[in-house]
Amino acid sequence: MHGIHADYQPSSLSKMWAIWSVALVASGAFSAGCTRDSRVNVQGIVEVDGKRVADGVISFWPADGHGVSVQAMVLDGQYRVALPPGEKVVGVESFDDAGERPIMGESGPRLRTRENVLPQMYADQRRSPLRCLVDDGSRTHNVHITCDAEP
Repeated sequence: MHGIHADYQPSSLSKMWAIWSVALVASGAFSAGCTRDSRVNVQGIVEVDGKRVADGVISFWPADGHGVSVQAMVLDGQYRVALPPGEKVVGVESFDDAGERPIMGESGPRLRTRENVLPQMYADQRRSPLRCLVDDGSRTHNVHITCDAEP
């Protein structure tokens, strides 16, 4: 009869391979835990002159210039995004319909376009005055921009 008998004793080589296999799997599990993404779920509203931004984009850039930049859509004044912790420079764009433009000559198909209606500084990482701190305790960041006083 073929197979393993009840009095089978694994060789020392088999034991060594079993130990190495367990160690390899365990080290993979530990290293996967060490590289866990530590993003924070953040949400908020975006208002310009007291009105919610209907269609826009919010950007979060690392204030120190190192790390990941993240953007999210703003719809009906609300956004939701997962961000790495740290201080952020915040950028906002608010879009309005800018009409249509031809894409292949005047008689060809037309493309609907939109334009950012906020001052350009709010979309510029180096010039935006908007800041926030993202940490485990900060889950809501509302943005209120006043453009009435802009020159």
